[in-house]
Amino acid sequence: MSLMERLNAMVCAGKPKQKWQETRRESDTRRRGSYPEVENMMPSCASRFDCNPFDLVTSRLGKRNPFGSKANPRTHEIWLFDNIAWEKNGKWNAEYNAAFFLKDSGNPSSDIIAAIAAAAGVGQSDVIDQRIEPFLKTIQPARYTRTMIDNRIFKLGPSSRDGISTNVVSVPDAHSNGDVGRWHTAESGFKAEAKTMFASKKGWAIISDIDDTIKVTQTDDAVGVVRKTFAERFQAIKGMGPLYEDMRWRLNDPPFWYLSASPYNLYPVLREFRERNFPFGELILREASWLTLAGILGNLTEGTQPYKVSRIDQIHAQFPERTFILIGDSTQGDPEAYGEVYRKYPGWVRMIFIRKVTGIAHMDEDDKNRDRRFEDAFKNIPRAHWHVFTDPEEIHQIHPFTAFVNIHSVQLAIMAPAAGGKKQKKKWSKGKVKDKANHAVILDKSTNEKLQKDVQSYRLITVATLVDRLKINGSLARAALKDLEDKGIIKPIVTHSKMKVYTRAVGATE
Repeated sequence: MSLMERLNAMVCAGKPKQKWQETRRESDTRRRGSYPEVENMMPSCASRFDCNPFDLVTSRLGKRNPFGSKANPRTHEIWLFDNIAWEKNGKWNAEYNAAFFLKDSGNPSSDIIAAIAAAAGVGQSDVIDQRIEPFLKTIQPARYTRTMIDNRIFKLGPSSRDGISTNVVSVPDAHSNGDVGRWHTAESGFKAEAKTMFASKKGWAIISDIDDTIKVTQTDDAVGVVRKTFAERFQAIKGMGPLYEDMRWRLNDPPFWYLSASPYNLYPVLREFRERNFPFGELILREASWLTLAGILGNLTEGTQPYKVSRIDQIHAQFPERTFILIGDSTQGDPEAYGEVYRKYPGWVRMIFIRKVTGIAHMDEDDKNRDRRFEDAFKNIPRAHWHVFTDPEEIHQIHPFTAFVNIHSVQLAIMAPAAGGKKQKKKWSKGKVKDKANHAVILDKSTNEKLQKDVQSYRLITVATLVDRLKINGSLARAALKDLEDKGIIKPIVTHSKMKVYTRAVGATE
């Protein structure tokens, strides 16, 4: 065995851990769905490591690696990942992740495309060609790059043996809760870009599963999973997009995390799916399988409960004072994982919603959808704090969520004077009157640029918002709002003859 082959074997050594963490239910799913047989059908690929063996060895040191080399735009490709920043000691902190690949690698051969099509039970298509490419890209360990965050340059990396770098950075500029900012590679030649949402210590927050919670998978057998992953365009589950958008509005723009056992190879297509259908949020995907095409099936079906609990542990460490809603489904270990988290952090989780998935071939519905399963998963959790649903509309009707969505009414009641209090006699003053504002009546270039840039960070947008922040008059503000609405940058959420209230459009072209 050559040195590179031995090093590849070292990288694959983490695979048995997933198998050891496999639950009885997961083992039964794999048996019923013929997962081992289909995994054996998946095509073998050449080594995804094309680097100096020294880089592969030193990459085990991660970001502490003193021997990392700078990524070159002529020979490397970089992915940057959206994230959510948290407050600590008066500063904003965020975990910035990047992935490094050899440029122009990952082009699938006709044999590989044919083998995937056969495993999926479909004919060859452009979707397979595009979807398979990230799984074949050549990983680049021990690489770093410079990124521009809030107009300052930070180093990310060196990358680990999986080609992924992770750095926690203190963001220098001041931000408000709900702001969304961009960051990008500082090196000319790279085009990688991502977004950061800033979330304060307190408020609501939502963690959501992806497959069969917000994205249609509707299969429990290996052939169906291969087909949905590699051969079909992703579709949103009916009603879940409007539900999440309603939650975002009514819960004062909470941060979202989309937690899935899918591998990072699917990040670009899942990001596009999220931007098209759901509120902005951080995609948390599994790092375990950059190496083989068959590995995705193991990712989705082995050790998913401990994996999800460990990722939620990290979110709790960053946001221990927020109040969380957890949303998942019955096809995998979401009920058990969420129940474990609820008991582990008392008071942190307010509500758990589980979508009961039905009509799936090869799925043991008698086991996965039975009441006893949910009762065991949510043992010692008050019944009012968890709900199993089939239609997203149900969530709007149950009492706990009704209490959540009326939060704005509660806030207004708190701000109002106490009932029965003695009314103070109004005092008229001849004090200094505020000077009349001299607001602009023409939208000059600098004001227009500020409008286009800043409006996408506003949660509530009205004529008064633009008048106050841009110092323009009301007529100009109304015209600007009409133009932004026509472009799809903002959308109305309250329409009245006297006033319109807007919010930023999720997934709008920016």
